[in-house]
Amino acid sequence: MVDKDWIRKEVAAMLAAGGPAARICEIEKALGHHVLPVGVTIPFAFDAKDWEPDSVVSLDGRRVRIVLITARTPGTGAFSRLVQNILRAGFKPVVVAPVGPEMPAILKHWGWRKAIERSGFEQSEEWTP
Repeated sequence: MVDKDWIRKEVAAMLAAGGPAARICEIEKALGHHVLPVGVTIPFAFDAKDWEPDSVVSLDGRRVRIVLITARTPGTGAFSRLVQNILRAGFKPVVVAPVGPEMPAILKHWGWRKAIERSGFEQSEEWTP
C-alpha cells in the first residue's frame, strides 16, 4: 500500500530543498555522510568533464557512495574512470539503488555483489565489488 502522506511530505521536502539532487544531498548529510561536489580532486577525481553538476557521491568512512550520477556523455567510460579513481585512492565504491536496467547489468557483468542494507524501517540496494 502506498503511504500518500509520506509521498506528499517527501515531494514537499524535495521542492523545498531545490530538487531531487538537493534533497538526496540533505538525506546523505543527515545520515552522516560527507557529500563531494562534482569536480573535486581530493580524495579522488570526481571529474566535472564527466558528470552533470547535480550528480551525488558521498563518503561514508572508506566507502564512496555513488548515489545519483548522470554522465555528460554516456557510453564513454565515465563510470569506469570514476570507479578506478575511487579504487586507486584506496576507497571502496558502493553503488546505491542503481536506476534502470543498464547499471545493474554492468555491475553484474563486472562481478559486483548486490546486498540489501536495512536501517530501521528503511532499506536500500547496494552493489559493491
